[in-house]
Amino acid sequence: MTYSQFSAFLEVASKEELYEALCRAHEVINDEQRFYISHAMESRKKVATEPAGKLLQYVQTFEQRSRAGYFYREFDMSGDDYDWVPPHTDAWFYELGLWLDRACELAQAPEAEVARKIFDICLPLIDDMSEGIAFAHDLGSWMIPAQHDYLAVYEQLKARNLCAAACPKSRKAQRRSALKGGVG
Repeated sequence: MTYSQFSAFLEVASKEELYEALCRAHEVINDEQRFYISHAMESRKKVATEPAGKLLQYVQTFEQRSRAGYFYREFDMSGDDYDWVPPHTDAWFYELGLWLDRACELAQAPEAEVARKIFDICLPLIDDMSEGIAFAHDLGSWMIPAQHDYLAVYEQLKARNLCAAACPKSRKAQRRSALKGGVG
């Protein structure tokens, strides 16, 4: 079961189902699976229960951990495992998706400023993901399991002048805009 599949199970499972699954798995679970479970539960709890201002602190911690290499696990790729994604990388994408989705939800006033700050942290992480943050053969924003079109919401925030003139724009978003003939 992948990290994303486990996370989807967490969304629909009752407490009883989750407890039963954890009890049955206890004897056969490995370290990677323990990481999936603890990280998914910790991240989902933070996103679902904390007020907007507290979320910003969590996102800042996520950025610090990301840039410090917490989610980076390099391995020697061979022809057999070139498409394997390390659990820590999968977890990084999952948590990033949670923060981006939460920013999209917060983008409606009065919490739009918090949403902008979350975007200002997360979008540069996407640009820098291959610089010691996440590791896989084929990294890309397509791996982010976000439910919302976070770039569109970010652009809407900018259009509503909620982003200051000095607000950094994602380098990838600038390239996309330039390719579409827009002004970056």
